[in-house]
Amino acid sequence: MHDSSRAIDHATHRCMLLGMLGEWPLLPRYPDKELKLFGRLFGRLVQMGLTISDGLLAIMLRHAFEALRLGCAGLSPKLLTWGIAALREFVGRLHHWPAYCVHFLSLADRLAKS
Repeated sequence: MHDSSRAIDHATHRCMLLGMLGEWPLLPRYPDKELKLFGRLFGRLVQMGLTISDGLLAIMLRHAFEALRLGCAGLSPKLLTWGIAALREFVGRLHHWPAYCVHFLSLADRLAKS
């Protein structure tokens, strides 16, 4: 769908991504298996560049960072689990976004203990 020339495919893909972002408030209630799977899917979309626009990519990266930040602060172990699962999938592309590297590195010590 991402590479399609059909407008309906792009609209469907965008709707799917926005639906995934809409799950953010519900993540703390996810069962562990589904939480990790959703984190991996989310991270894989970032890794493969299937985020449609730079704006959606930025939102997705912010969600991953926030999950790790809140999890490291002890505010949400579930978000930490989700954030780690997502980060593991796109860590190989993180160097493309230097500003986010700085943010993620600010959590490195706390993540190493997790």
